[in-house]
Amino acid sequence: SLFLMQYLQISYHRSGTSFSKSGWFLVVLNVDWMLSKHWNVPEERHVILNCEPFQGFVTRDDVTVKINEKPASGVELVFFGRLETRKGLDIFLRALRKLSDEDKESISGVTFLGKNVTMGKTDSFTYIMNQTKNLGLAVNVISDYDRTNANEYIKRKNVLVIIPSLVENSPYTVYECLINNVNFLASNVGGIPELIPQEHHAEVLFIPTPVDLYGKIHYRLKNINIKPGLAESQDNIKEAWFVAVERKNNRAFKKIDEANSPLVSVCITHFERHHLL
Repeated sequence: SLFLMQYLQISYHRSGTSFSKSGWFLVVLNVDWMLSKHWNVPEERHVILNCEPFQGFVTRDDVTVKINEKPASGVELVFFGRLETRKGLDIFLRALRKLSDEDKESISGVTFLGKNVTMGKTDSFTYIMNQTKNLGLAVNVISDYDRTNANEYIKRKNVLVIIPSLVENSPYTVYECLINNVNFLASNVGGIPELIPQEHHAEVLFIPTPVDLYGKIHYRLKNINIKPGLAESQDNIKEAWFVAVERKNNRAFKKIDEANSPLVSVCITHFERHHLL
């Protein structure tokens, strides 16, 4: 069952943490959560943000940002993430219903940029179209872009990205908005606030409710250009990871007998990076 799988995953991570002499975490949130659950967390622990995402995909011509691109006459609101409730889809749809006629005069259209998923007896596309049929704005759903092309799309002028997730850890959607100077709004959940400089929290973060999100959209329609940048520089992040990986330790490793080599080879990669093998 799903519950059993989640239990085994947590047990596995908890055991691994208890056997570790030191630990590296992406956000303070991870450490605080483990301590609140009475995990045996290593006393030597470090929090280091992820490095800049790999940019190895081919960019489609139809979404490539043009240097002399003419800005749209209004702001395009772009929901960015999987098109599902967990990513805040319903919160965003309800916030759209609160838009006034004056707000709509400043909006060129609404785009839903993310993976189409099954929602009960329907799917995201059908659900969105039904929920926005009386909105009075142009609505577009894009679900066939990979990450590289999605990032190109949100880099365009007069775009305000909305990331209203209900649950998050340290999401690359927010990370990439920050390092690419994309105008955005994000919910203040999980490790998201840790990615953003404190002085910009009030302008780009919101409580994941329709009322608070609408209030921030209304404000940003008149103050769109707020680009806080990542809380830490890429150079500092890379240096921290190099120090962590290359640091010396006093543990003795058993020398491998070349005449009796191990019969197991381990290759570690992750989703959509099979070519790195």
